[in-house]
Amino acid sequence: SDTAVALALGAEKAEKDIMNKKPENNKKNIFLSKTGFNILYMSVVQSIIILVLYFLSVYIWGFSNLVTTTMCFITLVCMELFHAYNLRSEEKSIFELGVFSNKLLNYAFIASFILTTIVVLAPINFLHQALNITFLNTTQWAICIGFSFLIIPIVEIFKVFIRMYEKRKYKTKALKNI
Repeated sequence: SDTAVALALGAEKAEKDIMNKKPENNKKNIFLSKTGFNILYMSVVQSIIILVLYFLSVYIWGFSNLVTTTMCFITLVCMELFHAYNLRSEEKSIFELGVFSNKLLNYAFIASFILTTIVVLAPINFLHQALNITFLNTTQWAICIGFSFLIIPIVEIFKVFIRMYEKRKYKTKALKNI
């Protein structure tokens, strides 16, 4: 579902200051690096969003287990598509980069979303049975899109803290050099 989007990220323009950044130590375990931390916190955020959706769907809204798992499936797939916009930069805001400036990413997003929608809406019984999904009503689709979109503001807020940390770290390092 997100292969085209991942390939489109490869067409992203390089950040202007990329060559000024210190490379990560390739001998260090990836999970102990900045990249590993990003993978961990983004996985936790996505898991929490899905778990909250599952809880609300079953215990508050009273949806069936099949509808709930379908909603979680769609939300996870769409969240990955939205999250691709966050991944354009580890530190810079998507608004700073220009939300829709990577045209290839926009096309890949649309194509992947359409394919996901076709899989869920196609009246192909064996496909629904294999994926354990069912049809959703408009409200359920809106809930899925809303929960999927949450990844953007959450990561944007996190990037604010990353920029504050980096700026503070840079100032501390500059003061030590004086």
